[in-house]
Amino acid sequence: MSHWLIAGASRGIGLEIARQLAARGERVTASVRSESGHAALQDALAPLGDKGQILIFDTRDEAQIRAAAAEVSEPVDALIANAGAYGPQRQSALYMDFDGVLDLININTLGPLRVVQAFLPLLRQGERPRIALMSSVLGSMALEEHSPWATASRNWASTRSPNAWLTISSRKGLRLFPCIQGGCEPIWADPRRRSL
Repeated sequence: MSHWLIAGASRGIGLEIARQLAARGERVTASVRSESGHAALQDALAPLGDKGQILIFDTRDEAQIRAAAAEVSEPVDALIANAGAYGPQRQSALYMDFDGVLDLININTLGPLRVVQAFLPLLRQGERPRIALMSSVLGSMALEEHSPWATASRNWASTRSPNAWLTISSRKGLRLFPCIQGGCEPIWADPRRRSL
């Protein structure tokens, strides 16, 4: 049994991952941003009993994340950085919601880094530690210009693609899996190296 940490599990993909891991009997620690997302996640983790744990933190708040990490006592084998935001929809060089875009960068780029840093000591203790970075089709810079999602996609991707900083982890023996719409592909894996 592995210990999975899911950052962002109040709904959607994160909640479904938590449900499926719970159904397999895995140890699951999952986060929600506020009390409002707590009930659905609690229902999903109910079959686990004391093997399920819910944390509450906003990925914009480093102190909340570090306090949540202090509540986890067992090594973490896999961290899924799923928390993210869509942000302002209509953006261009002529119209920019600067505050909205800065908030999006704070959530989508810096948020996963805060989560990884806070939980890194627990990952270092895990069996074959791994990190999965979740995104969506909006994380693609390749959408055609005429697509109704093109502008939104470039804005989203510009905040998610800097997740490349995590590739630095590859030099520390960490396995990194960028995930887009449920398809995960390792961009670095060397089973001979165990150290983080």
